Amino acid sequence: MKTLTAAVLIAVAASVVPATNAAPEILNLGVPPGASFANGYALSADATRAVVQAGLRSFVWIEGEGYTEVMPLPGQSFAIANAMSADGQVVVGTSGSRAFRWTAPGGAVELASLMPGGPANAYGVNTDGTVVVGGTGSRAVRWVNGVIEELPNTFPSQTFAEARAVSADGAAVAGFGSVATSSTRALRWTGSPATPENLGVLTGANFSRAEAISADGSTVTGYSQSPGGPRMFRWTATDGLVNLGTVNNLTGSSFGYGVNADGTMIVGESAQVGGALWTPDTGLVSLADFLVMKGADISAYAALSTIRAVTPDGDALVATALTAGDLQTVAIVVRGLNASKPCDGDTNGDGVVNFADLNTVLSQFGQTGQGLAGDVNNDGVVNFADLNGTLTNFGSTCQK
Repeated sequence: MKTLTAAVLIAVAASVVPATNAAPEILNLGVPPGASFANGYALSADATRAVVQAGLRSFVWIEGEGYTEVMPLPGQSFAIANAMSADGQVVVGTSGSRAFRWTAPGGAVELASLMPGGPANAYGVNTDGTVVVGGTGSRAVRWVNGVIEELPNTFPSQTFAEARAVSADGAAVAGFGSVATSSTRALRWTGSPATPENLGVLTGANFSRAEAISADGSTVTGYSQSPGGPRMFRWTATDGLVNLGTVNNLTGSSFGYGVNADGTMIVGESAQVGGALWTPDTGLVSLADFLVMKGADISAYAALSTIRAVTPDGDALVATALTAGDLQTVAIVVRGLNASKPCDGDTNGDGVVNFADLNTVLSQFGQTGQGLAGDVNNDGVVNFADLNGTLTNFGSTCQK
């Protein structure tokens, strides 16, 4: 192991280059006014707006402005917002027993039911808010500019079906339908009139549910019951239903709740670790491990739980977290997921370990705290371990 003498430390520290690590940004949205907790639920494409649930109340968070409550429909006692359009202008959900479409100027507007006055739920919305999907009674439906359309179950003898998500253009829909009592199949509807496609189940499973569909309509995620419990899946026409397992193969369940535009990132939760995400490069990993791998400081949180949505570009997500200090359940938005973590010693993220990085470590030598650029190993103190890590990789080129 290489070390430096005190004389060398003093000599090299004469010139210091300030630097910072490129790492994801974690925004603590706190809790809305009058609420004691918050769950992150949906996110705009630019990650500046989010839907936050607090029990039977729902709110829209806007960066720089704070929270606006989504008020219930007239005559209804609560509003649960489930999804947000990519442009962040439209929110959909359920108020009492009615489906609604909400905008800031117009508030909540009821969406029609197949049975006038009957129950309805809205779960998904397309990019510009013109297409909403959900269910009325026991039927899957799609509302296009407010006009309702029934989406048929692929099993005609069965009556129950529900739509959960819709592609960017509104042409492809994902959800599930019953095949028998207590057994459902994930479905994907395409075409006009809509035609359902049975996505099947995982090996040994007896049901499946689709919860999200990519913006281009090619990838579906959700979960399917397997002998070991429900498992997150990824479906494409090429590969069919693929079991994504659990993080570290831990016993228990995993669920897929969101997918980016081209299906290369799936988000949700996994047994015993909370928030989890899948990419082709990482497989299914915990949100905590993924953020640390990217160089983020997660010390402010005791736990990172369910991830509900990811932006089309895969660069941001919305989730729920437990703060480390007061153990409060809060909504968080994480941005900058596409940034590559500099390799050990590349303190300024310029893709090479050189004298600039060494100077940063030396200038902060002996300092303690979180977020120090010279803290190469992220243990909270800049010391010989960080110097040795920098020297080991001195002259190395890193992925930017």
